[in-house]
Amino acid sequence: MPDREQLKPLHVVTTVFISLAITLQLLFFGQNGYAAMAQAKNTIFYCVSGGYILVMLLLLAESLLLGKLSFRGLWTMIRESTWVQRLIFAYALFTVFSALFSNYPITSWLGAVRHEGALTILVYCFSCLFVSRFFEPKRWMLGVLGCAVAALSLICILQLHGGNPFSLYPGGYSYADADVSYAGAYLGTIGNVDLLAAVFCVLIPILWCAILRGEKRERFFLLLPLGMALYVLIRMNVLAGFVGVFGGGALCVPIVLPASNKTRLWVFLGLVAAALAGLAVLFFFDIGKGMLHELHELLHGRAELSFGSGRIYIWESVLKEVPKHLWFGTGPDTMANAGIAFSTYSDDAQLVSAAVVDCAHSEYLNILYHQGVFALLAYLGALVFALVKWVRCAAKNPAAAIAGCAVLCYAVQAMFSISQNISAPYFWLALGILECSSHAGDVIHKPQQKRRKKE
Repeated sequence: MPDREQLKPLHVVTTVFISLAITLQLLFFGQNGYAAMAQAKNTIFYCVSGGYILVMLLLLAESLLLGKLSFRGLWTMIRESTWVQRLIFAYALFTVFSALFSNYPITSWLGAVRHEGALTILVYCFSCLFVSRFFEPKRWMLGVLGCAVAALSLICILQLHGGNPFSLYPGGYSYADADVSYAGAYLGTIGNVDLLAAVFCVLIPILWCAILRGEKRERFFLLLPLGMALYVLIRMNVLAGFVGVFGGGALCVPIVLPASNKTRLWVFLGLVAAALAGLAVLFFFDIGKGMLHELHELLHGRAELSFGSGRIYIWESVLKEVPKHLWFGTGPDTMANAGIAFSTYSDDAQLVSAAVVDCAHSEYLNILYHQGVFALLAYLGALVFALVKWVRCAAKNPAAAIAGCAVLCYAVQAMFSISQNISAPYFWLALGILECSSHAGDVIHKPQQKRRKKE
């Protein structure tokens, strides 16, 4: 096994990458605002995340050529990989097969509307794998993240109150024109509010768990960005964001709470009782309209295709297409070719808008459709293995506890959300940190302790 000094450049580059991902990649918005933000974010994603993989591969090649790292040492690193890492690699491999067998070779590799072709997914996977091996937790990273979240949230708050900082809204529009003068809603340096909610499902759990599990008083400074981000999330009113941050957060609390097993059990039972009470209220009372009304109807077995902003219709339509390409899908980011159409009516604009469905509005169904059942099983397997390890070590490992909260909350909202390289990289980053932190005791500390005993 290579020692720490031999791999130091790889650790340093990983630290630089994480710093850029939570600052530059998060806050970059390009020159033309929301009119071209998807392309601008795609560019910065490949510069930061793609550049990270390229530099790491070059450093590994240099170490092999100069004898700093032997092929035997490299093989040892691969052989001692975890099941999470192996399943992530399998997910990448099945994604490649999906692109190779696709009837849309260019689109499946480069991506279409969502910029999430096979190359993008490979960047997700290998950046996660490198982080899972070479991440080193630093306390200052939380401070940098807190400042970045505060900056992002401040821009959103100004927009929510009628401002247009950096002229992100083109043509004199503002947030108040969302779904009236233009389709959709856009905020901050992320753009689409659904994607911003997905990003917050990673960032908000990191902040509150860092406050909960931290030991230094400086951690309470994170309350400011946490409060700002929660305000924006609530004002956006994105259901997937609520489910991820609050529903996923409720699942996290009994696991990461720094208390005895008995106390955490009572907290878990209390949350279960509260959830059941809430469901009982929704079952017996039809509260208002919108989300709560739809939940009331679903509890009574009355589902309409328009529920969930049309998600039930989209899921049903996508599932009908899945058996045609069950094993390897149609190729990443090719759903627009299926011709699934969807229409919505805006009460504010009093207009009916029609669009072609280009994603399943559920990341798991999206993987099944695009990359096939083998890719989905590998993805879910990696997620399950990582979360099981998190449950086991969260009580004693603050870094793993924090990263695990982010992974779980994102995974919960992913059932109802879309994936794009504007938001998904933060999930893969958190997954890599979780795997590295939860596995560190087995891979690094235990062998060192054994060597010290022998000495």
